[in-house]
Amino acid sequence: MPYSPELLNSKVVILATIRDCEDTVEGDIEKLRSGFALFKDLSFCLIESDSTDGTVQKLEKLKQKIPKFNYLCLGKFNIIYI
Repeated sequence: MPYSPELLNSKVVILATIRDCEDTVEGDIEKLRSGFALFKDLSFCLIESDSTDGTVQKLEKLKQKIPKFNYLCLGKFNIIYI
């Protein structure tokens, strides 16, 4: 079923929370970029907290590599609020 022009001209923002996903986040983002490739404008906003691996460093690399890719690091959220 073809997509309508109105839908394809839409702006899409993918907002997600992540934690400890250094090994998978890049592949996941690439799958999402591929799946939403027909849309005119695609942005990412990932919210990270409490990762104990290299997730934050991986996100920084992705931010440098992918247009309209942003993230927010909340630090050790579970220590502050639990």
